[in-house]
Amino acid sequence: MKKRLLILMFILAAALCFAACGKKAETQEGRTEEENSVENIITVGEKGATEDEIMFYMLCIKEQYEGYFGKDIWDVSFGKKTFLDMCKDDVLGEIVQLKVITAKAEELGIVVTEDEVEEIADTVRQQMDEINDEDKARYHITTELLEKIYHDNYLSSKTFDVVTADVNTSVSDEQARVASFEVLTLNYEPSGRQEVLLKADELQKQAAAEGTDFYSLATVHSNEPEIQYTIPEGVMEKAFDRAAFSLKTGEISGVIVGDEKCYIVHCINELDEDETAENKEKIINERQTEAFKKVYEGWAKDYGVKVDEEKWKEINMN
Repeated sequence: MKKRLLILMFILAAALCFAACGKKAETQEGRTEEENSVENIITVGEKGATEDEIMFYMLCIKEQYEGYFGKDIWDVSFGKKTFLDMCKDDVLGEIVQLKVITAKAEELGIVVTEDEVEEIADTVRQQMDEINDEDKARYHITTELLEKIYHDNYLSSKTFDVVTADVNTSVSDEQARVASFEVLTLNYEPSGRQEVLLKADELQKQAAAEGTDFYSLATVHSNEPEIQYTIPEGVMEKAFDRAAFSLKTGEISGVIVGDEKCYIVHCINELDEDETAENKEKIINERQTEAFKKVYEGWAKDYGVKVDEEKWKEINMN
């Protein structure tokens, strides 16, 4: 959840930077101040989100997806929902989550300090300077709106840190180990298993012979297009993990027999330090997220959620 908050902050900055580069996103023509209601469309307990706040999140998503998939992506159906419906569900969920966390933060006495408020203000001032006046008017982007959005995300992140402060962050190299391999894979059907194993034995002898270029051998004979893998334990099947992760750098395995596949593995690096460090962070984040999720589920029961359905239906990417 913390990473989602940080990613959201990145999306906000990216979207604003994109606007600063002069791209004009489409919006309803002739929208008046009177139409820009200050009433809350989403209410969570005593906290709410207005149309402007919701639309800013929607516009961030718009910038994120339209560049890859084009403007027609919003009408694409996935089962009973369009892609727009799915994104709106995500925005609704994120806003509800954000309001619950910030409300609980106030109850717990967690606050954004004066220094942090100034840091947020500095960031917002920089962002506002980068947005042209036309886009500010079109999207009703104000300093107050951005400060509110950044404040809520900052406070949520602080609350996450407080709640997960006691989570065990000790992760050994062995627990997080990521290794690099070259893998020759042969697929087999049950009826052809013995024939494939005989072929695998011959290929293993070639692989182990002095001077053999394992990668070239695997490229010619492997049934899988991917030869190089940099992975932690648990990605491949158990038979692979047991054999591959016992290899030292430079060693070549025997024939590893798995479920409908057999493997010959060349260990390139038994411990990729950079990838292992990154995996440690991932493991710690998963522990923290799981701990926070349990606490959040209890909090969420204390806050009623109301949505103005008519106004919510009008929220779109136009």
